[in-house]
Amino acid sequence: VYLGWKHFKEQEQAYTLVPLVKGGGSRVVAMPLTSCKTDIYQTCKNFFFPEGNSIFGNEDNMLFSLTNFKGEKVEESIKVGREYIPFNLCNYMEAHKIRTVRLYLQSRKIDGSDDDDDLLSSAFDHDLNQEGSLIGPYLERQSLVSRSLLHQNKTIKEYQESLKADERKAASRERENEESKRKKRIQNARADRVVPEPDDEFVTVKVRHITMGLQSRKFPKTSRMAAVCDWAGSLSPDPENFTIYHLRVVQKPSEELSDRCTYLMVEEEHGTPGLLESDDEVQFWGFGTVSKNNNEPLPDLNYPEDEDVQEVDSCLDHYYAFILNDSDSTALCCEEQDSITFNGDNNEIFRDYKTTAEDVRAQPGVPKKELRELLDGLAKEIAYTSISKFNISRSFVWEGAERALTRKSFCAKNKMSVKFTDDIGNSEGAVDLGGPMKEFFTLVLQWMVTSQLFCGPEHHKYISFQSTCLEGNDYFFAGTLIAMSLVHGGAGPQCFAHNMFEALHRVPDKVAITIEDVYDRELQSSLEKLSNSGVLDLAGMLQPTQTTDDIRKIAEMTAKWFVLGRARPALESFLNGLSTLGVLDALTHNPDVFRPAFCYYPEKLTAESTENLFQVFQSPVGSNKAVTESLVLSRWHDYLQDIEEGEDSLTFNDILFFSTACKVLPARKIYPTIQFLHHPEACGEKSRFPKANTCSNILYLPVVHTTYEA
Repeated sequence: VYLGWKHFKEQEQAYTLVPLVKGGGSRVVAMPLTSCKTDIYQTCKNFFFPEGNSIFGNEDNMLFSLTNFKGEKVEESIKVGREYIPFNLCNYMEAHKIRTVRLYLQSRKIDGSDDDDDLLSSAFDHDLNQEGSLIGPYLERQSLVSRSLLHQNKTIKEYQESLKADERKAASRERENEESKRKKRIQNARADRVVPEPDDEFVTVKVRHITMGLQSRKFPKTSRMAAVCDWAGSLSPDPENFTIYHLRVVQKPSEELSDRCTYLMVEEEHGTPGLLESDDEVQFWGFGTVSKNNNEPLPDLNYPEDEDVQEVDSCLDHYYAFILNDSDSTALCCEEQDSITFNGDNNEIFRDYKTTAEDVRAQPGVPKKELRELLDGLAKEIAYTSISKFNISRSFVWEGAERALTRKSFCAKNKMSVKFTDDIGNSEGAVDLGGPMKEFFTLVLQWMVTSQLFCGPEHHKYISFQSTCLEGNDYFFAGTLIAMSLVHGGAGPQCFAHNMFEALHRVPDKVAITIEDVYDRELQSSLEKLSNSGVLDLAGMLQPTQTTDDIRKIAEMTAKWFVLGRARPALESFLNGLSTLGVLDALTHNPDVFRPAFCYYPEKLTAESTENLFQVFQSPVGSNKAVTESLVLSRWHDYLQDIEEGEDSLTFNDILFFSTACKVLPARKIYPTIQFLHHPEACGEKSRFPKANTCSNILYLPVVHTTYEA
C-alpha cells in the first residue's frame, strides 16, 4: 500500500501534500488484505505522527480522514452495484479493479490555523526499494536527506540574521531614547534658567523659532541676550544647538535687549559660538544634572597648562559649555566696536554699528555660478508629491495670497497649485500645471511693487514702514513670495534701488545713503537747502552745529535714517520671509549674481531676441503643412519687426506674458515653443486667432490667413 499525508492549508483552503523533509513523503508498506479502515489509520499515524506529534501539532488537535488518489473519502463501507460491503483492502481492490492501492491521510487543525508555506507536491512515481522503507534508490534518499539538512541550515541562518536585525533595531531604539532623554535634560536645564516674565519695566522680544514658529515674551529691561537664548531653547528639545541672529549678525549673550525686536533662530551643527572669557556680565547657571542644584554658578576650573580639560558630565548646553573645552574660543568672537557721532544731551543722533564679523563674500578664485544654476539647486528641495493650494481671484490677488500663506497645510517646499476664480467665484478652470502659477507670481509681484509696502520711483524702490503692514506680517509675506517666485520659476521684483539691495545682504548701517536717495521730494529739497543754521532740529534730535560740514553730516544721517533706519523693523520682517527656501543665504553669498533679479536694468526684449527665444516645431519638410508654416513664420518675423519699429501697440513683454504668463524673463530658464493650429476646433473651423498654453509655454499661430494684413 502506498501511503501519503495531506494537511489542510488555511491560506489556500485546500489539502496539500506534506513533503518528506516535514515528516510526510510517500511511504510503502505491506498490509494484510483484511486490513480495515482503522488499521490503515493507525499505520498512517505511526508514520506521520510518531508518538502522536508532527510538525503541525499533536494528533489530539487534529481532525483526520482517509481519501483515495482522487481525493474521495474512504467510508466504512463500499458500494458495489446496489449493495454495500464492509471496507477492507481486498474488497476495495475488487470494487475498483486495481492492483496498487494509494491512500492518503488528511489532517486539519481543530482551530484551523496553519502558518506553513513550504508544502511541496509529493510523488508516488518511485519504484519500491524495500518493504517499509522510503521510495527510491539510495542516492535519491541521500539527496533528500541533504536537501533537508540544507533547508535546516538555511532556516538557522535566516533566524540568526533576523535575530541580529532585531538586536540592531533594539540598539537603535535605545540610542534614540537616550538621545531624546539627553535633549530633554538640556531643555529642562534651560527652562530652569528662564527668568520670570515681569508685569512692568519690561521689553517685548519675538523669536522666530525653528520648530515653534514666531514666539513672543516679556523680559526685564535689565535682561541680556542670554535670557532670550535660555527661553528659546526651553520651548522645544529641537534644535539642540542654535544661534540667535538679528539682521544676520550673531547676538552675543551679553548683548542688551531691544524692545519690540524680532530675532531669528538658526540651527547650528556643532553648537553655538562661544562666549568671551572676559565677558563678566554673564553668569553661568544650570550646570550639572537637573536633579542637582541648578542655581549655583560654575566653579573655577584652574587646569595646568599641559593638562587637557576633562569632559564634565552635565546637561549644560553648548552655548555655555563651549569655552570650557576650547581655549581658542576668543577667536570666534570679535568685540563690538561702536563709533558714536554727534553726542547730544543724553541723546545719540546716530550709532554706526560695526559688524562682529566680515561680510560674507564669495571666495576669490572660485568661479561664480549663474543665477539659473543657483536657483535650480534650491529648487531640488521642492517636494512635487505634496501640494500647497492657492485659490486666487485676479482682482484680489494679495488677499488670496495671504490666505494661502497662513493656511496650516501651507509649506513653501511643496509644489504650488494655483487656481484662478472670477469675481463671482466661479471657477475659470485654470488648474495649475505651471502656467497659472507663473501668472500668479507675475500679478502678485506687480501688486507688491506698486503697493504701500514699497515706496520711491518706479525702478528705484525702497522698503517702506507702515505700522499696519508690519502688524499684519505683510512684509514677511512679501519676502516669502519673492523667494518662492524665484525658486518656483517666476521672476524677481526687478525694481529695488541698488542701495536697498545692498541692505539685503549687508548690515544696513554700513550701506551708504546720500541726500539724493531720499524719495520724499519735499524732505530732499529741505535737506539740500540747509545752510548756516546754528541749531538744527531734525529726526527728534537737538544737535548744535558749528560748521557747514556738521550740518551736511546731520543732513546725510537724517537721509539715512529716513531711507533705511526708520524702516528697519519692516526690513527685518522682509528678510525673514526672504530666507524661505534658502534664498537669502544664497543671495548673501552671491549678491552680484542675484542683483539683476532684484534691481532694475534697462534691458529690453528685441525682435531678434524674441525670435530666438521661441523654438519652432514644424511639419516634415516637403509636406503641404510645412509650406504653409513657412509662410506663417515669415509673417511672424515681420510682425516682430513691426513691434520693434512701433507700428503696433503691443510690446514684446505682452507676447511673452501671453505665451508664458511671465511679463519678464524669469531667473530660471524657460523654453517657449511655437506650434501651428492646423486642426479644426469644436465648431468645425480652424482658429483665426493665436492661442497659448502657459503651462507648457506654447504659442499657437493660426494658418488660415491668406494675407499678412488679415
